[in-house]
Amino acid sequence: MAGAPSRIASLVPSITETLFALGLAEKIVGVTRYCERPRQMPPHVRRVGGTKNPEIEAIRALSPDLVFVNTEENRREDIEAIKEFAVVSESFARTAPEGVALVRQLGELTGAHREAREMAESIETELSLLEKQSARAGGQRRRAGYFIWKDPWMSVGRDTFIHDVLVCAGLENVYAGRSERYPETSFEEMARLAPEVILLPHEPYSFTEKHRAELLEREDIPAARMGRIYLVNGQYFCWYGVRQIEALRWIREVLSA
Repeated sequence: MAGAPSRIASLVPSITETLFALGLAEKIVGVTRYCERPRQMPPHVRRVGGTKNPEIEAIRALSPDLVFVNTEENRREDIEAIKEFAVVSESFARTAPEGVALVRQLGELTGAHREAREMAESIETELSLLEKQSARAGGQRRRAGYFIWKDPWMSVGRDTFIHDVLVCAGLENVYAGRSERYPETSFEEMARLAPEVILLPHEPYSFTEKHRAELLEREDIPAARMGRIYLVNGQYFCWYGVRQIEALRWIREVLSA
């Protein structure tokens, strides 16, 4: 691809949001139905299915010269199919700093160099403030459990973006010792690992007050005994790009305060 792209499609909601924040609205021609920001999608942008079931022929018909995908969010067969007719940029950020690096890369790929640099610097500022706040706390980390699913209960291992955000927040992921990226667990294991804080996000599983109440009844789990079970915005812990600014600020002002 010579020069900056003029027709961009994105199958990654966090990247879609970031591309718009970089001022690339006029160049974006296709997004998924899960791409929720901006709230008012420009009329020229077409919805091309979901992240796991994109409409390949609809994407082809848009004649994109650059398509953004993610190793984990999108299926390999769909990525390979799109490569037959467009340049594909594949991302897989596992840490908060890698999210910053991705923003800089987006600037390089799209020509939005200044905007990407300023955004990356804003994220780095929030990371630095969170790190300083954690240091002032004396380095003590509260043991935390972050859950992404129920029936079966599932958490996150250390090789995930969510794990790194928890660490940035001054928390210790009690499932970091598990080898799986998204380990299944049980009430018995929760009690044994003894999290002092439990976080229940609204996605990918939509945890509600009902699930929080269920856990609060488990007196064998420290977080339940202390009443430290919280419903949180899941995007604050797993979306990289421009959302990191908002997310890290919330974590610093609310969760890590």
